[in-house]
Amino acid sequence: MIRKRIFAILCMTAVILASFGAGAVFAGSGSPGSSADPIVTKSYLDYRLADSGKTDTSKSSAASDTKVTARAGFEKITVKKGKTLILSAGSSAVIYRGSCTVTGKEGLILLSTGTLFSEGNSVVKYREYLSVASDSGLCMSGDTTLFVSGDYKIK
Repeated sequence: MIRKRIFAILCMTAVILASFGAGAVFAGSGSPGSSADPIVTKSYLDYRLADSGKTDTSKSSAASDTKVTARAGFEKITVKKGKTLILSAGSSAVIYRGSCTVTGKEGLILLSTGTLFSEGNSVVKYREYLSVASDSGLCMSGDTTLFVSGDYKIK
């Protein structure tokens, strides 16, 4: 009787330890952005934006008025300090590197919270902003790399 109890306790202990061990093995194997790795990080952005297929070579904004028509997915661009990126209504942008402020009387909407960023507000990196009007955009405080979806022009 005592041997059966000891055997049962040892079996339950082995099962419990095995389940903890399996949990530890699978805890670190989550893909970026999954429930195992929920924080939006640079690796998550790299992963998601690479899937869009539009992470080609950055375009220079040397021309005074560069207009680009919409293509599928996001396009990686670099805009020089002092230039302004004007987004068409319905276009969106993710600030990847650098800093900028909102321009245009309608502002931009931060899609993760629905917050309206008015003209002059500094934007937060790695967040997606939606243009609600054709004159909304971003003025670059320094050389800035962005991912843009939709129509835009650089002034």
